[in-house]
Amino acid sequence: MPEIPFTKVQSVGNDFVLVRLEDLEPEQLPTLAIAAADRRTSIGSDGLLALGKNGDCLILRMFNTDGSEDFCGNGIRCAALYAFKHGMIGRKATVCHHGETVRVEVGENGQVTSHFDPPDYNPSVVPTSLDRELFFEELEVSGEKLVMSSISTGSTHTVILTDKLPEDGEFFRLGPAIEH
Repeated sequence: MPEIPFTKVQSVGNDFVLVRLEDLEPEQLPTLAIAAADRRTSIGSDGLLALGKNGDCLILRMFNTDGSEDFCGNGIRCAALYAFKHGMIGRKATVCHHGETVRVEVGENGQVTSHFDPPDYNPSVVPTSLDRELFFEELEVSGEKLVMSSISTGSTHTVILTDKLPEDGEFFRLGPAIEH
């Protein structure tokens, strides 16, 4: 892969490698996300942000460390501040990201406010294999009973009620089971 200009950005603890869409072919993005994310042999990040512009809309694509494309609120904030600092947008703008249109405002201090649709528990957008909303419900996952809720804020989040944080082994065992 040729040399690609990038910027390292972060928001609320998530860090990303940000590239310009004009510098890459779309099919390169998943592979680049995987390569750039490796913290031992590469830049290291929680994902790849690819940024462009189409008319009045700032175009954002976000790729996870496994190369899958997703929605990311922290990525929107990073992209908006970068775009503002580089003259791509004014203080108020629209970000088109993963099928969503998000209004953003960049404050005098560089703080970015983003305006999202309300969270949604609907199983058609979460998604879940259940035929109902998953809201503070007890389910058996990998032999353990867990009380959980799943919600979409553009990407799915699952919250598990617990008295203590899980050990790493438990987290890495239950995480994929909950995801699938």
